[in-house]
Amino acid sequence: VTGVQTCALPILLGAKENPTDVPRLIDALLWNEQVWDHFMIDLNDEGNKLPLELKKNLIGLGVWVNRETQRVMDGETDSDALIEINQIIMDGLK
Repeated sequence: VTGVQTCALPILLGAKENPTDVPRLIDALLWNEQVWDHFMIDLNDEGNKLPLELKKNLIGLGVWVNRETQRVMDGETDSDALIEINQIIMDGLK
């Protein structure tokens, strides 16, 4: 997931640069959501060797990402928090 996760951040940042390009923002949000969905599936796999508590926390974060994505698409908030979370996770995976 590391490689895919690092690809999601530039897409979100690019969409933020031109906020009037709504289709680009929606595409970026949906791509990011897919990345997190795959990340959560991997975390639930019995072959995943991460500590249980860490997996639970990351899955909880993934659920938040899905909710926050919907809030951004509904126009309730901007994508700043999603960008920040992606940056934190990407930095932690290095």
